[in-house]
Amino acid sequence: MEQLSAPWDQRRLPLEMHSDHIEDLEYLQLSPEESMFLREIEAIDLIDQTENPYSMEECWNRLKGKNGDRPDNEFVVNYAVYHYYRSRGWVVKNGVKYGTDYVLYRKGPVFHHSEYAVIIVPVDSAGRHIRRRPTSPSWQWLLGVNRVCGQVKKTILLCYVFVPDLDATQLATPQCIRRFRLAEHQLKRWLPERNRD
Repeated sequence: MEQLSAPWDQRRLPLEMHSDHIEDLEYLQLSPEESMFLREIEAIDLIDQTENPYSMEECWNRLKGKNGDRPDNEFVVNYAVYHYYRSRGWVVKNGVKYGTDYVLYRKGPVFHHSEYAVIIVPVDSAGRHIRRRPTSPSWQWLLGVNRVCGQVKKTILLCYVFVPDLDATQLATPQCIRRFRLAEHQLKRWLPERNRD
């Protein structure tokens, strides 16, 4: 029986194309929220430059960064939302491609498209919007994001994060997110020609 050979002869390939000489340049990159979540469930250790592992509180305080003693700190608010969805089985990824904070997958990007796009809206204990960015999002911006997400078959979730009044000692550990409350509202695009009934 004749043995079949590959359509190309590996000996003729340039040296840099041989598989044993190809360097893998893809690295695992975790967001700060992913890193903290995996550290909290003890799936990974975060280490310093001398390869000593950080404690849970050290990780938390390093990831909080500047303004880490404020309850409306961007990392703390984002982590509260990340933890909320990840703990409920969703795969949470960055939503920057769609103008949102996160996108949610049932199993992961490899298996399905994301179903939801999450916009985080922090509010204080009185229900007033807390500014996170230099300019507050307008209705025109929200309608534009809604149109983009509608084109790619994603439902927008406005995730209101009720930020409690906490002091610096209460914010020193990741357990402080248990005091945050979340409320979700779905936003869908209404099209008269499709929604006549």
